[in-house]
Amino acid sequence: MDVWGVFGGDPLVVVACALAVGLGALVQGVLGFGLALLSVPVLAWLAPELVPAGILVAVLPLVLVSAVRERSHVDLRGIGWALVGRVPGGAGGAVAVALLPVRGLQLLVAATVCLAVAAAVVADRRPRRQDSRPRRTSLVVAGALSGLGGTTSGIGGPPMAITFRNSGGPAIRSTLAVFFAVGALLSLASLAVVDELTVRKMLVGLVLVPPVVLGYLLAGPLRRRVEPGVLRGAVLLLSGAAGLALLLGALLG
Repeated sequence: MDVWGVFGGDPLVVVACALAVGLGALVQGVLGFGLALLSVPVLAWLAPELVPAGILVAVLPLVLVSAVRERSHVDLRGIGWALVGRVPGGAGGAVAVALLPVRGLQLLVAATVCLAVAAAVVADRRPRRQDSRPRRTSLVVAGALSGLGGTTSGIGGPPMAITFRNSGGPAIRSTLAVFFAVGALLSLASLAVVDELTVRKMLVGLVLVPPVVLGYLLAGPLRRRVEPGVLRGAVLLLSGAAGLALLLGALLG
């Protein structure tokens, strides 16, 4: 099985993809988000077959470990209502992946990245209310958007992160970690139903697991040395630039 054919047989593409997911994992280990926003535009440009199944397989060990580690303050009510929207959203995303050509998927990924960055910037500018629990309607809508984005591009975090932004810190980390783990499994299951989760894609995703793990491990020593606000701004800036570059490339290519 020609796994390396996904990378066009080019070692430099393999290295670039590994660096993208490794850097994304490092950022996620520090901030709690950023892996998909940083890496998916690069993967969609250099190795489109990796998106979304490959990146979901690559990050699955990370989100499962995070879910187990952060499970103590989980908001089960919030997860339950979000999953009400997550299931149909993921199903719709799987159908889109099955029907769209490569360029169409690249455009969808680019639009998802740009919208996610814009939403995060807007949310950052709004005042926060302490320990405010999201409403049911907001949770269902956020779950649906997360399912759609997560299954089409691997980027399902922003809608949920924005919805839970007014919750307490431990609740945010715990709830999002568990939701992302369940969401990744649901997305993979949805892709399998429409024959978009092949053995080849799973194997390629496994190739990217080591750089993901390495990046996450390197994040530990940096958590206390890096200013989160500065890093967050840099991540959003780089992600937005990558999303726009992918968008222009898909339009002009």
